[in-house]
Amino acid sequence: MGPSYLESFIDDDFDNGSNNNNSSDSDDEIILPEISPPRFPPNPVTWEPSPIGIPTVCYCGKPAVLKTQTIGLETKTKFYSCASDIRDGDCHIYKLLDDAILEEITLTKTKLGEIEGRLFGLLTTVEEEKKKLQELESRLLGLLSTVEEIEGRL
Repeated sequence: MGPSYLESFIDDDFDNGSNNNNSSDSDDEIILPEISPPRFPPNPVTWEPSPIGIPTVCYCGKPAVLKTQTIGLETKTKFYSCASDIRDGDCHIYKLLDDAILEEITLTKTKLGEIEGRLFGLLTTVEEEKKKLQELESRLLGLLSTVEEIEGRL
């Protein structure tokens, strides 16, 4: 039995690009311009809440509230969720309280380390400035004594 009508149609009229040596000759490629999308400062439409730490705002823009699980295996488990109706099909926040607190502690430790580093740098700068001030004071005292000697000669 020979090839069916459909097979002969596909073989004859359909070019899948497999016989092309140059893939750019194929019509099924989409050429996108090499333009980077514009970057805008965050605004209420494009802003998304931070996924790290204790959530305060849901992805939909409504406040995140602390709720308690009442159904299922994790009954009485506390979690953050959207204050609005979460059955509307949109993407809403869901984060366990334990995870949120651990992330917040990690963030706090990181920020504390950064502040300690900056404080150490500032203390070092203060000590250097104190040394410079003492050096300038000693030079000033030397210049004052030189001025007094010159005034005594006149």
